[in-house]
Amino acid sequence: MNKIASASHLLRFLVNGRWRKGFYKLAGYGIAGVLGALIVTWLFHFFVLDNLMTVEKGLLYRSGQMSDETLQATAARLHLASIVNLRGANPDAAWYQSEIKMAESLHLHHYDIRMGSRSFPSPEALQQLTDVFEKGPYPMLLHCYRGADRSGLASAIYLIECRGETSKEAAGQLSLWYGHIPLFGYERMNQFLKFYHNNRQEANIAEWSDTDYPRLFASRNQSFVLEHFNP
Repeated sequence: MNKIASASHLLRFLVNGRWRKGFYKLAGYGIAGVLGALIVTWLFHFFVLDNLMTVEKGLLYRSGQMSDETLQATAARLHLASIVNLRGANPDAAWYQSEIKMAESLHLHHYDIRMGSRSFPSPEALQQLTDVFEKGPYPMLLHCYRGADRSGLASAIYLIECRGETSKEAAGQLSLWYGHIPLFGYERMNQFLKFYHNNRQEANIAEWSDTDYPRLFASRNQSFVLEHFNP
């Protein structure tokens, strides 16, 4: 009788659904906790660690603008051989002067390539970038200001040019995880990859930047392409 009563009680408990409230509440807390942990981790990585990410382990890394201390520690930990500054040469800016001195003291190759975060790269910038990828030396660090947009596009170009990825595969470098939000002009980074895919005619980026791209770039609406070159 006791077994029958217990089974009957359990059946009524399951049928009336009162247990579901507690279960859903507990599940909600669990999901909120996981999401909260992910957000805290992302914020820490983005703001405290300068958005330092690996593109290809041992070869290419990407980040935002680092302090002298962080750059020195990062160069030692990753055995960096070169730095690519995607903000362009800014000789009057304190951050640039400091970076040049630090690169010299660490015996790192330093390259300046001016790219806009809300515009297509110029043919000259694209040619410079593919040339740097070809000659190295590696390991190499790409950086812009936040490490989200220009660094993302440059990393995608590396994966297409040097690792044979498709534009769609390489576009993963332009995602929310890296801080890239394709709105307010920053979607130009994503649009460039699509533009290359639709107009390349089987040419790799290095060839395309030297042949067809200058003409295509010049023919586009310049207010669309050249706006917001912000270092």
